[in-house]
Formats: sequence, C-alpha cells, structure tokens
Amino acid sequence: MAAATAALSVPELASANLREPDEFIDYDATGLAGLIRNGDVTPVELVEIVIRRIEALDPVLNFMTTPTFDRARSRATSIAPDSPFAGVPILIKDMVDVGGVRRTDGSRLLATNVPQHNVAYIDRVEAAGLNIIGMTNVPEFAGGFTTHNDLFGETLNPWNLDYSPYVSSGGSAAAAAAGIVPLVHGTDGAGSNRLPASTCGLFGVKPSRFRMLSGEADGGHDRTKTHQTMGRSVRDSALLMDFTEDRNQDFYEPVGLVEGPTRRRLRIGFVADAPGLVDVSREVARAQENVAVLLEDLG
Repeated sequence: MAAATAALSVPELASANLREPDEFIDYDATGLAGLIRNGDVTPVELVEIVIRRIEALDPVLNFMTTPTFDRARSRATSIAPDSPFAGVPILIKDMVDVGGVRRTDGSRLLATNVPQHNVAYIDRVEAAGLNIIGMTNVPEFAGGFTTHNDLFGETLNPWNLDYSPYVSSGGSAAAAAAGIVPLVHGTDGAGSNRLPASTCGLFGVKPSRFRMLSGEADGGHDRTKTHQTMGRSVRDSALLMDFTEDRNQDFYEPVGLVEGPTRRRLRIGFVADAPGLVDVSREVARAQENVAVLLEDLG
C-alpha cells in the first residue's frame, strides 16, 4: 500500500516546468507517508521538494496566496512518523483560520488579517500528520465562477491555461492537479470542491453538513458549507475524512475509515444532464457512464 496503485498523471505543462526530475510526483499522500515510514524520504526533504515545485509552477498558474515555508520546515522535524500522513505537505484554501498565517478570503479588506489560533478542523488536519505549506487562491469571499480576485489575480487550470480551475477551491485544485501536493484542502457549499475537481481531474466530495469538524472560529457549524479535501486518490480523502469527522455531535453516526465492502449494497444515483444549466459534453457523459458501470461491477 505504500505506493500509489498506478502512476498519477500530471499535465505536460507541469512536467515541462519542473526544473529537475521528481521521483515522488507519482505518489499520493498515503504512498508518501509509507515512504517516510520506510526511511526512503524524510518530511524535511518533502518540504524542500514541494517548495521547488511551487517556485517552478506558481509563476505560471498563480495558485498560491500565502506561503508558509518556514513554518512547514519547522514542523517537519517534529511530526510523528506513526501519524496517518507522517509529515506529507498540504495546501490550505485561503478561507479558514490557521494560527499565525494570513487569511484573506481573496479580499483586500483582509490583506493583513492574521488569525491567532487554528480552528478545530485544522487542528485535526495537523494532528493527522499533514504539514501546511501554504494557502491557496480563491475568488473574493468565494463569489464568482472563476478563481480570480483583485488582490492576487487569476488562477489558471494546469490542463489548459486558457481555462479556470473553476470557483472558490480552484487554487487548491490547480495545485493538486499540477502535482504540487497530492492532497489539498477545500470547502464546498454549492460545488466549490466538486466543480474544480471535475475540471482538474481530481477526486472531490462534499460531505453532509455538520459531519465534519468545525471550520469556524467560534466552534460552530456553518450551515452552508463543509470542509474536506480534494486529491489525486480516493484513499487519501477517506483517510483524512476519518480523522476530521465530528464524532461529538448528534447529527450523524460516525462513518470511520471504510476499508472494505459494506454489508449491504449501496444505492448510488447520478445526474446525467443538467437542462437549462450546462450542456454536458459527449466526453464527460461517457466518463460518467464508465464510472457508473465500474461502481456496478464493484457491487
């Protein structure tokens, strides 16, 4: 389980702009954690590798708002190797409080805003062994359909620079798709994880409201959005969801980490088209149908 089950593709643009061969770019976060525990790479080395990726690709894609390189270097020396992610770097959407790190929500009004404390969700992200290496771009206050604001500019889609990664988690999605890190944080109210995941070739999900730990400074639950990751493998997202699930409230029974088939068959629905909203291309419809068939084959 240490390595990804198959090589994870990155856009040609990403490969072309990396200044040196990168033997770790094909691994998901679970695979990288396995390499750390095996002694094949250290958290400190991974931080420097990711910094080099950021320096090579952020000038092209503009996915970053605030780097936290020194913070990540410092934490890399003390993260427990037996934690789930063992020191793998992660990028956080610039719409949540990370203690001592600027949070702007993509607005000039918050250009100097620095929260003093982590929210509960971020506490668990770090307890899971993920090492925050920076914040990612968002539309101002999550408004609009492209990942653009007047403070940091526009984020571009690494698969095609003529396009946006789409909506408010677009900075995170662009970074993951380009291979900067295999797992990124996002929030989703009306598609802000799922839509950029679809345009960037990632796995993205919106958990039910109140299922995840609070991402709010007052400890309450936002009724419009939930926090969850996007990434390059389902198992990474499942592992972190297990670690960041809110187990101390009355809304849902905790799911925990799903490691095998369920005892009963799942009923899974999908929407094949969206009349009056968007035109679904033939390629997208075919991909969706292929996934539906795969899920049926899996039981």
